[in-house]
Amino acid sequence: MTNKIREIEGWQIEEREKDTTNPLCTITKAAVRNPRSGDTRIYSRFSFGDWVNIVAVTLKKEIVLVRQFRFGSEKMEWEVPGGCIEAGESPLTSGVRELEEETGYIGKSQLIGSIAPNPGIQDNTLYTVLTENAEKKGRLNFDAMEDIETRLVSYKEIIQMLQDGEIRHSFTYTALMLWTLKRGIFTLG
Repeated sequence: MTNKIREIEGWQIEEREKDTTNPLCTITKAAVRNPRSGDTRIYSRFSFGDWVNIVAVTLKKEIVLVRQFRFGSEKMEWEVPGGCIEAGESPLTSGVRELEEETGYIGKSQLIGSIAPNPGIQDNTLYTVLTENAEKKGRLNFDAMEDIETRLVSYKEIIQMLQDGEIRHSFTYTALMLWTLKRGIFTLG
């Protein structure tokens, strides 16, 4: 059997084959040829669904954080609310749903950015939604494995939490950076 080869700016990539599947992702592998050196190596790609996180700011200008157990770190982690985008959902719709399900907060929402979480090995996108004038008027609806604590913090407190290492989740850092850019607190150039 001959492997199909795709080429992206000189990089030759053999047809991928499924390596492993689990409920969170599919792992595929493929041989990739470097156009400069001619070397070929086997690379793995983790195919997750797309994700969304939400920076929710209350009428009192407090930021809504959640604290929940994370298996990867085996710790309770402070972070902004977020989750998986369900099939057929837009990132904005998903963000609004996740915020209400995890915290009970609702407000005026808009999409403020997206990133590639780890383009070296992943093929998904992480979207960030900003919800302003957030109020606790919705209904909690935790997933079976969620047990979430909610906390409201000021901008000054969130900076302190970042400096003290209380917030460690890189997606939360990204969301907060996008929010500060949106607010004009931090500008490029």
